[in-house]
Amino acid sequence: MPPHPSRTDDEQTTPVPRSRGSQSSQSPSASHCDTLPYPLAGPLPQPPFTPKHDRNRGSQSTDDNVAIVENSPSVSAPLRLGAPPSTPRASSQPLPGVATPGRPSSQDSEHTFTKIGHIQQAVQCELANSWVEEEGNAFQAHLEDIIDTTYPDLDARIQSWLNDYKDYSNAKGWNCIPSNARKEDRLYEPIVEVMNDILTEFQPAGQNKERARAAIDTHKKSFVHNNPNPADATATDETADEIDDTDENDSTDTTDATASTGQTTLNSSPDITTFGNGPAATGKSYTIAYAFALNVWEIKLRLSEKLSQNDRDQVAVYAREIFIQQPNRRFVYTPLLSKRELRVIRFDRAGCYYTHKINYHEQAKFFVKLVLLVASFDEELIGYDTTVYWANEKRFLSMSAPVAYHPDTKEWKANSTEILFDLENRPMFSRHTIRSRGTVCWSASYGGNTYIIKDYWRADGREIEADFLKELVGVRGVGQMFALENDRESIKESRGFNDESDMHSDSTTRTTVLGRSFMRIVVHRHGSTLEQAHSPLVLLCAIRDIVLGHRESFLERGILHRDISFNNLLLSAKSEHGAGVIIDWDMARRLIDLLSGTSTTGDARTGTRAFQSVKVLLGSPQLGHHDHMDDLESIFYVLYYILYGYDTAGRRLPDENLGRIAEWEDLSTKPGLLAQAKGFFIQNDDSQELTRFDGPYNQPLCDLTEGLQKFFRPRIALANGSVGARRRTTFPPYQATQAKIDYKNFLEHIDVAITKMESLPPSTPLPSPIAFSLHGFPSPPSPGKRVHDDSDDATGDPPPSPTPKRPRCGPSASDPSTATRRSTVPINSSPLRLPPRASTSYGGGETRSERRMTITSDNDDPFQSHPVSAAPPARAVRERVAPYTSAAVLETFGPAKPPPVKYGNKHRQSHS
Repeated sequence: MPPHPSRTDDEQTTPVPRSRGSQSSQSPSASHCDTLPYPLAGPLPQPPFTPKHDRNRGSQSTDDNVAIVENSPSVSAPLRLGAPPSTPRASSQPLPGVATPGRPSSQDSEHTFTKIGHIQQAVQCELANSWVEEEGNAFQAHLEDIIDTTYPDLDARIQSWLNDYKDYSNAKGWNCIPSNARKEDRLYEPIVEVMNDILTEFQPAGQNKERARAAIDTHKKSFVHNNPNPADATATDETADEIDDTDENDSTDTTDATASTGQTTLNSSPDITTFGNGPAATGKSYTIAYAFALNVWEIKLRLSEKLSQNDRDQVAVYAREIFIQQPNRRFVYTPLLSKRELRVIRFDRAGCYYTHKINYHEQAKFFVKLVLLVASFDEELIGYDTTVYWANEKRFLSMSAPVAYHPDTKEWKANSTEILFDLENRPMFSRHTIRSRGTVCWSASYGGNTYIIKDYWRADGREIEADFLKELVGVRGVGQMFALENDRESIKESRGFNDESDMHSDSTTRTTVLGRSFMRIVVHRHGSTLEQAHSPLVLLCAIRDIVLGHRESFLERGILHRDISFNNLLLSAKSEHGAGVIIDWDMARRLIDLLSGTSTTGDARTGTRAFQSVKVLLGSPQLGHHDHMDDLESIFYVLYYILYGYDTAGRRLPDENLGRIAEWEDLSTKPGLLAQAKGFFIQNDDSQELTRFDGPYNQPLCDLTEGLQKFFRPRIALANGSVGARRRTTFPPYQATQAKIDYKNFLEHIDVAITKMESLPPSTPLPSPIAFSLHGFPSPPSPGKRVHDDSDDATGDPPPSPTPKRPRCGPSASDPSTATRRSTVPINSSPLRLPPRASTSYGGGETRSERRMTITSDNDDPFQSHPVSAAPPARAVRERVAPYTSAAVLETFGPAKPPPVKYGNKHRQSHS
């Protein structure tokens, strides 16, 4: 399979950031990280400035409410922010059926990229027509407003410091930064020194030796991509060519590298990286890695008047990797800096927003504010979702759900109780894309039950998945929701736009860029994907319950799923939900909208490529809207994929043995050709060998797949005859009566096969399915990518072909002798330990931690006695938050919780 489905043979190789493959199998060590000028592990200092207000205090308005949770061992009602996709998969095999947009994306769960250039090509296409340039100085003003609102009286402090700072003058600006530099490497050291002087000056007195923020020259340090263990995220390449910075267009050539484990290793090297500690950022000690980077700065000798494609591609790779390795990031700043000018770039799930060039010598105050903003002690301002945080090297998620479902009463009730979930340290799934829904799924436990918490960014105009799931409560064969939080943050507002405003790309077409809103739902956890069924009877019963659930959802509730795929059909963990369940309803639509013709851009091809129906692949308006038969056809393809794509132990067959399934998975195949291939398969007898089950069960299953092929043949013939210039037939419109007949006929095929199975002697149980690990799904390679995951906003011109950069050579990447003008101190390898009164209010009056309960343990463990904002132990969590099934907790539900705080400048609280 090609590295990217959209690439054509005549495309040039995209320029590569400073990056190299690593051939070394050597394990990382502290010596690879010894260039930090200050220890980053240790107590969190108090924030540097006095805030104008504490955003968790003050009068509550209709829109800006954050309640303080009484007797809570967590942060007092933490602000609710978005979370980016993130941590690499736990298994060496990728997750099947990973969603991807109709336009190309950089999602690489199906295959791991082997060159940084391939990632650049993918990201360039993914971000096409989503780069938004500020109008006037709107973005710059918004950034200043954020920090001025949060930290008043900062201008006077900055001016006073600039007047006394030895390396700044009003006439020359930052005179330590050489204006005549002809190589980038002359800029790294002075810029890092200025940044660290700023961070040092605006820290509380007495905290400089226990620094929690530092800018590091990392242009010779290798940051590992897609590292499944961020604690081992440093790597070196002893054999790499040495780097010699010649000009701003140079870049390290990238080579493939395979360690002794056989895993390809990719590395890249941002010029300057800001590191810091905090509960949302990390629960571990630091290494030089994307997992611990607050932001990256790319240095250029000069900035072009318009943001160049080379610069876009380079910083996008860095931002993408931060999102991947930090699953609770909502946005990432990657400023570009030259001798005289800077440009601020922000990546988020809508794409990218950037400023014009800013002369940071003339606007020195803004530069100081920018350094403080992107390395703020308030982790929300950096871009973290602080409701997901570390404590005692374990992750927690705090949720203030406005309503929760009570299984005893079978009702949705208003909730005023904070829910604190224990999380697995890494998400079970996260999307490896920037511009996307950024879905992250966490395995969570609460009240003795297990759940999946799904964070994602809903495109403007899309219906809310939680609304569908509330209406599907009690439907057998449908995954059930427990709690929800809708519209936690608007990207438009967090960028400084009004929700009613349009964002336009900087392309010649001025394409409208859709905003997104952050959503969170909690659903009951179910079993593995269907290929792990213990027997063919279990598999068929699961399919039957799924079809029954789909039928009730569609015919009785008027909701059509429209994204049936391998990952969205699961074995059920609870008998009351059926043997199998459908999950992931965020691409669903209401039947009434489909019939009325109401749709959003790209609706014609919603779904996962390998499982899309022939009609959907044809994508013709002559065929009408997505309907129930399209979903039933997709269910058939999932069943066929399992029966003919896996062996008797539930392991996926090698690619060369997949036959036609490999063709379904090939994303380079155009939709029309794939529709033709699937149509040929449906219309002709199958010759492929069934491999999932053997013995007497083989024939009934072959009969089933053959019967379902015949079931779909009339529809395929109608679809093929209704498109093109020589239309022979008219595709029939949807009829409710016919839909009932279709479900009945489909289920009859399943029932006949089940009856045959039951008449056979009891089967020997198959090997136990792969454990449904809390660290991730069992992960056979993907059977295809979702075509319409993110293409709600995919329009406009294709990206221009980039110009390749020259390779550069210079000192080895493993060289730990990066020059600094400060003494170097090895990173403290001890875990992050927070002081008993750690403050996050930046001085002035009562701190947040002073208003919170301190948990005291009966042992001597220092982690067991500290502010709850630092590390609430799991034992205290269980004592504080009782299960919802408890009668005592049911009685505590009072009036609905005030509306959650919205983010973006206009929703920030303030008080005198």
